[in-house]
Amino acid sequence: MVDNNTVKTESYISVSNPILWSPETPELYILRIIITDKSGNVIDESYSETGFNDISKSGNQIFQSGRQIALNGINYYEDMPGFASALRYEEVEKDLMNIKALGFNAVRVPGRSAHPYIVNVCNRTGLFLMQEFPMNELSSHYFEEERFITPAVDYLTEIIKRDRNEPSILAWGLGNDLDVSSEHTYNYLKSAALAVDSINKRLKYYTSHAFNEDICSELVDFIGINIYGSNYNSIKDELTNLTNKSKPITNRKNTSYFISSYGIKIQNGNNNGFSDIRSQESQMKFYKEIYPVASQSFSGNFMSSYADWNSEKPLNYPLDPNPYLQTNGINTFNREQKLSTNFIKRLLYREDLPRIQEGNHIHEFPYVFIIAGMVIMIIFAFFINKDRKFRSGLARCLYKPTYFFALVKDQMIISRGYNILLTLGISIGLGLFFSSVLYFLKDNNSFDMLLSKILTNDSTKILFSEIVNNKFYLISTISLSIIVTIFLASFFLYFVSFYTKGKSYFKIIYTICLWSILPMLIFLPIGTVLYKLTESNPAYIYLSLWLFIILAILSLNRILIGAKSIFDIRTGKVYFYGLIIISIFIALVYSYFYFFTGATETYELISKLNQS
Repeated sequence: MVDNNTVKTESYISVSNPILWSPETPELYILRIIITDKSGNVIDESYSETGFNDISKSGNQIFQSGRQIALNGINYYEDMPGFASALRYEEVEKDLMNIKALGFNAVRVPGRSAHPYIVNVCNRTGLFLMQEFPMNELSSHYFEEERFITPAVDYLTEIIKRDRNEPSILAWGLGNDLDVSSEHTYNYLKSAALAVDSINKRLKYYTSHAFNEDICSELVDFIGINIYGSNYNSIKDELTNLTNKSKPITNRKNTSYFISSYGIKIQNGNNNGFSDIRSQESQMKFYKEIYPVASQSFSGNFMSSYADWNSEKPLNYPLDPNPYLQTNGINTFNREQKLSTNFIKRLLYREDLPRIQEGNHIHEFPYVFIIAGMVIMIIFAFFINKDRKFRSGLARCLYKPTYFFALVKDQMIISRGYNILLTLGISIGLGLFFSSVLYFLKDNNSFDMLLSKILTNDSTKILFSEIVNNKFYLISTISLSIIVTIFLASFFLYFVSFYTKGKSYFKIIYTICLWSILPMLIFLPIGTVLYKLTESNPAYIYLSLWLFIILAILSLNRILIGAKSIFDIRTGKVYFYGLIIISIFIALVYSYFYFFTGATETYELISKLNQS
């Protein structure tokens, strides 16, 4: 043997009738390895713990030593008071022993590889562990290049080599919330699955949302379904559809599922009864409704979190003074029990459940949206009814924009007062509309993911959150932003006027810009009632957004018509230059989001994950 060289060697041992590791009997064996020289002198020796396990899968069920098992699990985040992700063994041991005492038999560290402390305690206490690879919420864009896939698979290989002798590890996770509708993701998962099988033939899985275009299911043994949302009736319908054999999901060849995450965020000090979706009682009610379906229809289920935990980015809708704190745990961040802690213990042990207080919570009514919209509409109706000139101007602008813009240029038929009135009507109308949309989406997980990419600075996102969660601030901010946008567009056209033969005053240009977007006034009544309508049917949000896009295109066309009138430019020329300017603006915005924020890839991922 040459000095300063590494030599790999394999040794084999035979163990007669070992006691197999299981959650009921977490039997471990000490492996002693001794290195000696030719004379028998000990050069080095090491000790390690290991165990023997026999896990298999048949159909949609998991078996241990031929006995069918069901996973009653909970997610565990590596985040502790005073230490964050720098874990202390004693605290990890205390947490996992509490998890075992509650009746759980499995844990999962979502979207990252469990710390060796967690692995060790799971071995000793008797908890199955789903060991994951930190491949989180990635669109298929990242899997298009081999230079990304190769180091990813190499990292996965190192994790498996490190932990392949740990008896508590039930399966290897190849990614969390992936876009599994793409050939590029398929190629990554194929490479990862082959790498796993070449080292350690344990079960394999990935997690995602439940959507129809999953083409990768055949590459793994089972699929984890992450459930986001708080409406347990719609969730139960979704789970029923997953297991409906008469209507199999398109392209999904493997129908072995487990529920990898389900739960809701709450206000920890809220005890208003389950009629309040943010109360502790609501968390109890949620698990009471979902657990029976998740445990009976699937091979395993994992509740969202053992304790509250800090996310990497501030939340758009925090339910705690700490804007980073995710409050979906059954314990607080400081490991204080919530009402759901003992309730879940009784649920897992199939004991009689206590009655959950309903309370008499009154749901929020959007008074601000309705009052603000009604006041502006009454003022508008008063002036339309009072002034025939204003009324005829609105009609001309809608039906004969070219003629109307010519009159504005030559005669300036619109007074400053009516410009102010229309500015307020359009800006407040759009303010109400976008405020309703943002306020409705404020606690939406997908919306929060996208915001984290767009608002890359934490303080900016916290400021945005403070505005969005206050309806008065939100309406005021958006309305003011619309007014500023109209002024900026007018200043841009005023600047352009210096390079055209048709000179014009800023007042005329502003009037034409403002009246070009007159169709947007329809959002004044829509914004007044939209939030209330979406409480019964969220589809109104998407319909109104499509209406906005259509009217935005129409308004841009009307602005080009107005520019033709005030600048005395031929129709073809104004459309040519106008479309170039609009295209450049769109390209700049898209490039910023694509190259500097990653928002476009996140939007692509969200779009795929939300297709169900």
